[in-house]
Amino acid sequence: MNEANCARARSWVSHEVDGELSHFERVLLAAHLRRCSDCARFAEDVRSFTHLVRAAPLEQPERTFEIPVRRPARLRVAGRVAIATTLVAVAGGLGVLAGSNGGGPSAQTAPAVGDVALVVPQSADRELRDLRRLKIEQPRERVNPPGRLGGNV
Repeated sequence: MNEANCARARSWVSHEVDGELSHFERVLLAAHLRRCSDCARFAEDVRSFTHLVRAAPLEQPERTFEIPVRRPARLRVAGRVAIATTLVAVAGGLGVLAGSNGGGPSAQTAPAVGDVALVVPQSADRELRDLRRLKIEQPRERVNPPGRLGGNV
């Protein structure tokens, strides 16, 4: 048999025991199982195993378990917002401290060996300004491809 057909049939067997096959798929599966003895054995094994598992009595645990109650979503979001706000405040405070220790723009130090500086050409600033001014134009008319109803010939 074709491996792809067998793989599909074995997948259908799994869906069949759960009652998830359409009538058409059940007919195709039955036809395949009549022709393929390997898949027929597989189907019988799956069906018998599923029957055994479903017929077995449920086990009762010796101890009881308590599932923790989740906080409502709005409280989780509020907690995340509080953390983000705190981080922003700490970063701002560190920036103020760094500026008050003489590390501001007026107190520049000579670059050390190995320091890297980012140099942005003036043309980049001009390009950014031009992009901000750019207006996106809307198409003036819709043109249908030739051969379509109402299209240009």
